[in-house]
Order: sequence, then C-alpha cells, then structure tokens
Amino acid sequence: MHRALCIEKKLMPNKLYNNILDHVGNTPIITLPTEAKGTSIFIKIETFNPTGTVYDRIALGIIENAFENSLLSHGGTVLDAVNDTSMAVSLSMVCAAEGLQCVLVASSSIDDSVKAKLTLYGANVTYVDGDLSFVLRKLQTLSRTMYRGAFVPSMMDVETISLCCMSLAQEIWRNIGRQLGNMIKTIVLPQKAPLVTSIITNFFKTKNTKINFILADLYDPNNPTLDINSIIETNPTMDINYISADHHQEALTELGKQGIAVGNLSATVYASAKQNIYNVNMGENILALLVD
Repeated sequence: MHRALCIEKKLMPNKLYNNILDHVGNTPIITLPTEAKGTSIFIKIETFNPTGTVYDRIALGIIENAFENSLLSHGGTVLDAVNDTSMAVSLSMVCAAEGLQCVLVASSSIDDSVKAKLTLYGANVTYVDGDLSFVLRKLQTLSRTMYRGAFVPSMMDVETISLCCMSLAQEIWRNIGRQLGNMIKTIVLPQKAPLVTSIITNFFKTKNTKINFILADLYDPNNPTLDINSIIETNPTMDINYISADHHQEALTELGKQGIAVGNLSATVYASAKQNIYNVNMGENILALLVD
C-alpha cells in the first residue's frame, strides 16, 4: 500500500514555472517531533529558495522595486559591494535570471566556493585586498567612472528595502492564519539576520498579535559579558537566546538525520526552539525560521 502511494505521488504532474524566480518564496513548513507533550516545533525552510537562502527573497524584491520605480531597466547594470556573501550570490542569481549585468566589488578573502557561485551566475567581480572600507571605496570609484548610472542596491534607504522584502513576513502571517490554524505562539528568528528579523517583527506589530519573538544567537566565548544560560530581555515581546557550540552542533546533526541540511544561522534558531519548547504551555507551538 505504501509503495503504491509513493508511485502514485511520483506520477502526479509537477507545477510548471516560467522562470527560476517563480520558485522564490512559498517555502515549506515541516513539523518536527519534540519530547514535550502537546507542543510542536514547526520549521519554515528557506533553503528551498533557488540559492538556498532567504536572501533570494530580498534580492528579488529589491530588483523588482527598482524596475517598478524606473531605477533599473531590462538589460541594465546592477552594481554593489559584497558584505554578506549570501546576499551577493542571491543578487547575482536574480540578475542572471532577469538578463541584467551584475557587477560586484568584494574582498579577496571571501570563500572560494562563493567566488565559484558568483562566476557561475555570470557576475563581474572585482576583488579588493582589504576590509569593507576598501571595498566601499572601490565601489564608489566604479559608480563614478565605468558604471555611471548603474543601480546600486546598497544606496537604497532601509525603509524602501524593508518594503521590498515584505513577502516573507506576509507569507508567515498567512501560514499561521490558514495552514497552522493560529497554533503558533512563539517565533524564533536569527539574531545575525537583522534585516529579516526587523521586517518580520515590525510587520507582526501591525497585526496586534500576541505572538512572542525570540532572537537566537551563537554564544561567543570571546565575549565574557554574555551569560550562556541567560535569556536577555530586550523588550516585552523579544528575548535573545544564546546557544552553546555543543547545542548548535547537536541541532545540525539532528536536522541532518532527518534529511534537512541547513547553515549555521538555521542550526542556532532550531537549537533555540528546542530549548524554549519547555517554556510554552501545552498546545502552544513554536515556529523556527531556517534562513540558510
């Protein structure tokens, strides 16, 4: 019976996409078992985006906004500095799919695997020896000389970028209201993805919801001011939960055994969700956003 169901499922027609960008967003939510009775951890897996991170949503939102506001035309040039390598890969992917020239300035110290991805997406990358200040200086030079008139995403104001990236917050809101039947009482987000975190929390404030937010971060042994066992309250609805290296590795291993490969930020978020499942009441569940 089980084998027959598997065959039937494989024969079902797949949705056809016109472009890889149609596959950005609408990422799945999976329920994972917990030892706490009456509670569950739901994980929203952003690795299902084309390059495997939540930054595909942000890059696509920024480019679409630029088209809509005549800041960019088809066949045009996108010029930016590489600080977050995930964002750089996402931006180069979106540009490739939209037929745009992607010109990036990056530190020569970035990982070779990232360099390879940027090359595969056709990005024209200038590598600079030095820190971010050297990278930004080179970006300013290129924007005034070879690439005058190019669209520079990092020059957009934060409010505009936030509006470009609202789809994730709206999607989570729909998931909770429709698919999960308002069962979620706590959402865990990565502390080291501040743009993503601020977009989601600010959006939920407009909904006047009682959902609690926890920011997860990996404990840094080089910063002795942090108490590894403490949850530091930043406001009435948001805590920062610091995760040990051991719990971080356990989370990576546990997800891997269930066929879910994620990055360091996601492992930290999942480890935090596991710790906090015992702090919610029976019937109250946690949603963990796995961004990479």
